[in-house]
Amino acid sequence: MVPCLRQRSGHVVADQYAARLVEGRVAFMDLRRSRQEDRER
Repeated sequence: MVPCLRQRSGHVVADQYAARLVEGRVAFMDLRRSRQEDRER
């Protein structure tokens, strides 16, 4: 039962990390896009 809980918490942490990674990637893409627009102006 304890290993199962530990495994579940590990999955939760992995999910949070993946979500944060996706958010960071999206923010990075937005930043790059805004920089390109500024350069075109």
